[in-house]
Amino acid sequence: MQGNKHRRGSVSRYSHSFRTQVARDYIHGDLSYAQVAEKYGLRDRNVVKEWVKWHRKNSDIVDQSLPPMTESEKRELEALQQRIKELENQLADERLRSLALDTMIDVAEEQLSVKIRKKSGTKQSKN
Repeated sequence: MQGNKHRRGSVSRYSHSFRTQVARDYIHGDLSYAQVAEKYGLRDRNVVKEWVKWHRKNSDIVDQSLPPMTESEKRELEALQQRIKELENQLADERLRSLALDTMIDVAEEQLSVKIRKKSGTKQSKN
């Protein structure tokens, strides 16, 4: 993450108002960094920690220039968090499906003594 710390000209995927809301939620609430990160669907607690650190350092500027999240932004955030959870569940299901298929192929190859998987890079024969 340190490599991204001093990027110039990069575009953040999160708006200033969102980052401020997350930082304020931590500062004024009783949740841990990890709990706030989970609440907002962030990848880990260090993101929240950095935003809180920045917010405390620049709180005079932030408090004057950025309005709190609107109700529509909050609804959009909740919808996005729900979509993230749905996609994470779908990904977990597909990983299980892939593991099951790999296991079935392994068992079939072992019991039938036949190679089912192709070697990578092999050309298909022309019939």
